[in-house]
Amino acid sequence: MNLNDLSKINRKTPDKVDNYLDKAIENAISFDGQPPTEHDKKVMKQLIKEYLAGKK
Repeated sequence: MNLNDLSKINRKTPDKVDNYLDKAIENAISFDGQPPTEHDKKVMKQLIKEYLAGKK
């Protein structure tokens, strides 16, 4: 799944958005090949949600 798919989600259903974001973030890795920490996951999720909220 890519971020363009997320923009097509009905924004009135935040649970669906959260599920998609959780799945996408679970597949992320850092530059050193390590999985993101819980703090990193939280920050990434907040950044993506803010980005999508401001998208026209």
